[in-house]
Amino acid sequence: MSATQPLLAVRDLHVTFVTRERTVHAVNGVSFDLKRGEVLSILGESGSGKSVSLRAVQRLLPERRTRLSGSIRMEGEEVLDMDGARLRRLRGGEDGPPRLRPQRRRRRPGRPADARAAPGDLEDDHRRLLRRRPQL
Repeated sequence: MSATQPLLAVRDLHVTFVTRERTVHAVNGVSFDLKRGEVLSILGESGSGKSVSLRAVQRLLPERRTRLSGSIRMEGEEVLDMDGARLRRLRGGEDGPPRLRPQRRRRRPGRPADARAAPGDLEDDHRRLLRRRPQL
């Protein structure tokens, strides 16, 4: 990867879900670059395609019902052309840490929407949620 090449480059991403009853155009023409060390925040209304876009980048959508078009390049390699073994490595399932790790951060009541998360806040939130989970 060259110094000017983005770590992740998404170009004109379209995601369509196809069923017998209907076709849903979930994502229409999303493009962005993510450079090494950068953090990307995707904001939008409920149902606007945020989660679908990130799942498409990782190819975690059901293949039989999903049509993907556009380009998703990770370190210059086309994700849409990767086989299963390469995708598992990309996601961190075989040899090494995940390259693509989306993290959700919910706004706490009383905090402004643009509040910056201190390092460790996401991990603290996760631990707090695990402690609150009822034991079965």
